[in-house]
Amino acid sequence: MKENTNELVVKIGDKMGVSVGPEDISVSHLIPTSQKYRGKRPSPAIIAKFARCDTKEMFYRRQKELRGLTTKDLG
Repeated sequence: MKENTNELVVKIGDKMGVSVGPEDISVSHLIPTSQKYRGKRPSPAIIAKFARCDTKEMFYRRQKELRGLTTKDLG
């Protein structure tokens, strides 16, 4: 199943209290996990390029509020 990473970025922004709309995201995608991991593989990371600098700066300032959360916590 292919995940819509733009929707995940918007949900993450909501959890942080940052208003992020689809028009604020230029592109986003999953970063594949390395084949070096044996046993438990970590969840793939998401990378996003924002269309506006102020949205990106607010997003990165508030990222510490998400420590310990996973995509399962987004609902």
